[in-house]
Parts: sequence; structure tokens; C-alpha cells
Amino acid sequence: MAMEPNRLRDAALLLPLLLAACRCGGGDSGTDAEAETGCTFAACDQECRAAGRCYGSCTGGRCGCSTSCGDGDADADTVWPDEGSSDADPEGDDGDGADGEVTIETRDGASPGVGCRKVPKPLGRTVPPAAGQGSWVLHAGSDSEDPWRPTVLTLFDWATLGALVLDDVSDLESAGTKFASDASIDGMLTAYVRAWFTWIEGGTSRLAHDELRLLDLATGGVRSLATNQGVPSETTMDFVTLDYPWVVWRDSSEEWGMVIAYALNIDTGEKVDLVPREGGVIGVGLLDGIALLDQTKFTLVDLETGGRRVVADYLCVDMPEAQCDGRWGAVITPNWIAWMDSRAAPECHWFIPCGTQIWGWDRRTETEHPLVVSPGMHGPMLAGRGDWLAWEDQRDDPDPYREADRQQNMYALYLPTMTELQIEDWPGFQFWPSIYANGDEYHVLFYEEVGPMGVTDDLWDCTLPDVAGGS
Repeated sequence: MAMEPNRLRDAALLLPLLLAACRCGGGDSGTDAEAETGCTFAACDQECRAAGRCYGSCTGGRCGCSTSCGDGDADADTVWPDEGSSDADPEGDDGDGADGEVTIETRDGASPGVGCRKVPKPLGRTVPPAAGQGSWVLHAGSDSEDPWRPTVLTLFDWATLGALVLDDVSDLESAGTKFASDASIDGMLTAYVRAWFTWIEGGTSRLAHDELRLLDLATGGVRSLATNQGVPSETTMDFVTLDYPWVVWRDSSEEWGMVIAYALNIDTGEKVDLVPREGGVIGVGLLDGIALLDQTKFTLVDLETGGRRVVADYLCVDMPEAQCDGRWGAVITPNWIAWMDSRAAPECHWFIPCGTQIWGWDRRTETEHPLVVSPGMHGPMLAGRGDWLAWEDQRDDPDPYREADRQQNMYALYLPTMTELQIEDWPGFQFWPSIYANGDEYHVLFYEEVGPMGVTDDLWDCTLPDVAGGS
């Protein structure tokens, strides 16, 4: 069961404790020698206070100090972190500030009550997806001058404007880029994936490795939950979702030659093959012990009882009179299963969505309903959390039925009243939404393409308004 809102707020207050417990890097317990480098919260906090400032970051054995001491309402002039921190850009390449300083940039959203802040990120590449909980945002990016530019996993806290690198993958020797990404958080536990490469056959080809890890933010302890290896183009772990005590993920390797999905109970070690003897998994989700499979059929799997329930057929065979080419991107919320649906644009398919709509299956009445049927191309990425959906939408593009002009915005739907709102109306291409809760308030995280995708993208955090009127 996911952690309740009041416990989330309590967990947010524990950030200084978890910073002290976790060494900067892979998350294993630090040695005495490492503590002497200053890469602990306690040492950095003491150093910053001596300079008349507050803890800002702890990365690579160096302390970053902040002029904003715990002000959660920092404005666009807030400086984070201090110059000299390894989180700062010495050349100002990201344009966020001069002399290595990083400022918190804010923007207005497109609908009343929507406000957006840009998450300070490591230099260089960003790797979706991002995840959030309470005042925390977990995201992946590169902050290294290494020619392979490893991707590190970072926790940023809006309440303190401090950051902590949870895994810098420095312990991995890789024949290529190495990653720590695809994080999911529940309470003080974070599940994520590490990926790296080794040379084989005399250095003429590479072997890809993936590891699903569980990091306890309170103690810094790390557990390896699952691993795989194989040909780089056929090996991956992703779609990680942690909802204690279960974690689900999508898995593929040369060994089984297909994309499958698993669930694991982190308390008992019970592992469930969610698609026995089948493959072709497009996505997998999890909520309150119920896994959602996006495969040839949208299937709910009760992880405690093993019971299975088909919600809809991916191939639309339940619509013999319609020219539907497919459904995809299914997400699970407390009351709805929602997905992208091509029944309004049969000339297209999931790879070129065109006039995609959003449909849903009401879990209370077990009936199917249209949710978003406005003209234009919706998706292909859809997110759901609580009573909210958020998705990529090209209705404002000059050609809203083809991905051509790269004009894409974020929209959201409040399911209890079917209230739709536009999150932002900025020019350019915004993509890959995720939703998280901070108490009773919901936020949408998404990326903005500001250069070649995946190289200099920005990560934005937008607050959703209380459209329920406090109910």
C-alpha cells in the first residue's frame, strides 16, 4: 500500500537525516575515509554554516552551499547551489546563471492556478522519466566530464533546495555509457535501474548489463533485486513502479528474446512472472497490489491472489465493426484504467498516433467511456496518479494530426468531474509526463526539449490547481 499523505509529509522532514545516512554515490554505507572527504550531510552542513550559509548539495566529495536556508517558497532569484559545487556548471553552459550559480526559474502555466518551476539538473544529458513524492523530485542526468558521460540518479528537495546524488555509478567499470535511472519512490524506499556494458570476444563487441536496485533512503542500504544481461539492442529494464511491498518492471534480454514483465515482493522475495510464456509487453503499472499489463490485452493481475481480469483488448477485436488499429499506454488510478485509443483514426497506428483519443474503464462500474475526444493527436505518453491524468497533446500544432512541426504541450484531466485543463502553452516540444502528490496537492513533471532530445532537455514541475474546490 502506498504511503499516506501525512506520512509523506513526515518523510519530507527527514531529508536532513537521510542525507546524513547516505553517502554521495552508489548508496552503500560510506567508509571513514569517505567521511573525511566532506561528502556527508553533517560535514557539509558544518562547512556551510561556518561560511554563513546553509547546506545545498553534496556531490563527488565536494560541498555546495546555498544562500536560501530552508525557504520552500524561493523565487526566481534564489541561488542554488553555491559556486564551486560540482553541481554547478563552471562554464555556464546551461544558461541558468553566471559564475557557476544556478537559479530557480519559474513560469506561469496556461490555466488558472498552474504554476511551474524548473528543476535544477546535473549538466548535460537528462534521462526520463522523473518521479516525485512530497517535496522530493528524483531525476537522472549527467554531471561528469567523463567522455562516456555517466548518468547519475539525483534527489532534489523543493523544501530545502538541496540535492543529493543517490547513485553516481562510480563503482561500475563500463565499456560505454553507464546509467542510474528509471526511479520509483514509495516512502523512504527507491527502486531504480543501473545499466552498463562490458567488452566480450576480445573487445570487438559488448555485453549489456541491467540491475534493478532498492535503496533505503533512511539507512543508505542497497539491495540488488534482479539482473539481466545480453546483446545491447535486446537488453533492458524499465517501467519500474514501486508500491510497497511490491515492485514491477519490464524486462528483456537475449536469453528469452522477448519483452516480459515481473513483480517482486520485496519483503518475502516472491517473484511473479506477469506474462508466463508470453512476451510483447508495452508497459506495466502497479497500484495497491494490482498490476496492470499493457500487452495484447490490458490485464489486471491481483498479486496476492493471482486473479486476472481483462479490461480491454489491445487489438480491438472486441470492436468488430470499428476500424481500430490499436490501444496502448494504459495507466492505473484508484477508479480508472485509462489508455490511448486509435478508433477515431484507423488509418494510423500506435507508432504514428494521428487522431488518438483517451478512453477509460471505470473500475467501479466496470464500463468503458471516452475521456478525451478533442481533435488532434494525443499522446503517445499518458500518466495517471490519484484522480488525475496528464498527457502529451498536439492539438495546438499547425498540423495536429501528424508529428511534424514539433509543437506539443501538456494537458491534464481531473477524473471526478472530467475537468480538462492545459498545463502549459509554451512553444516547442514538451514530453514524458509523470504525476506525484505532495500532501493533498498534485504536481506534473515533464521535460522540455531545448536542444537535441536527451542532451540538454529541461525538467519542469507544475502544480495542479484545486479544481475540486477543496472537496
